[in-house]
Amino acid sequence: MLIVLNKLLWGILSIILISMGLKYTFKFRFLQFNLKKIVKSIYTDTSVLKPLCLSLSGKIGVGSISGVALAIYLGGPGTIFWLWISSFIVAPLSFIEAYLAIKYKEKQNEEFIGGPYSYINKGLNRKKLATTYALLIILAYIIGFLTIQSNTISKLISSVVQVNPLVIGIIIAVLTFLIIIKGIKEISLITLFLTPLMTISYIILGL
Repeated sequence: MLIVLNKLLWGILSIILISMGLKYTFKFRFLQFNLKKIVKSIYTDTSVLKPLCLSLSGKIGVGSISGVALAIYLGGPGTIFWLWISSFIVAPLSFIEAYLAIKYKEKQNEEFIGGPYSYINKGLNRKKLATTYALLIILAYIIGFLTIQSNTISKLISSVVQVNPLVIGIIIAVLTFLIIIKGIKEISLITLFLTPLMTISYIILGL
């Protein structure tokens, strides 16, 4: 039952994502391939570096390594080609996400707050839907994304150094808390330092 449901959901979602990606690829005139324009915008306006790194930090994680490895294991080396193609096709959707987050952002306590909740609530005027989405995302991160990330890091470190995975998990939780509690400015500064290092390391290790 779960296998059928998984195939059904991912089949439908994949079609929707690729269709919308193609639509906005043509609408934005292949923006994701215009590397010269992207690099120029970063160098002419350094203020975009922080939000860029913040956005990339949410997309580049242990899933970028373990997820790709699993895909290659299941689908063979040809999977890499389709990963590239699909990544380029759906790239405009990330651009739209960022654009909507900026357009519908709010200022609270000298900090800007934005994201799916804001643009669903203000853009679509659907507060209940926005609240439901926010609650589901929180739940998904608590029982899914964060536990997978922490577990992968813990297992990797404990396989090299004889340390209890629980201790590593606690250290990760404490460090994360200390960063988050200081607000979005501190998070931006941390990602500004870590994201380029993480991205370059990921590319080098993949060569």
